[in-house]
Amino acid sequence: MRATKERLRSGQRAGRLATDADLDLVVDFLHAPLTQRWPNRSGPLDDASADATLRAFGPR
Repeated sequence: MRATKERLRSGQRAGRLATDADLDLVVDFLHAPLTQRWPNRSGPLDDASADATLRAFGPR
């Protein structure tokens, strides 16, 4: 989790994520497909969900 948040902070510094994005929430959104979709087989595990999350928290 620490490495993920540091990578997201790097994205903030590079202007790829909003500077006010709640990184704990971003991590939750990125990890949810693995903890919800995969065990329940309720949706695909593909790049689209990660891309949608990053777009939602991207710079405005």
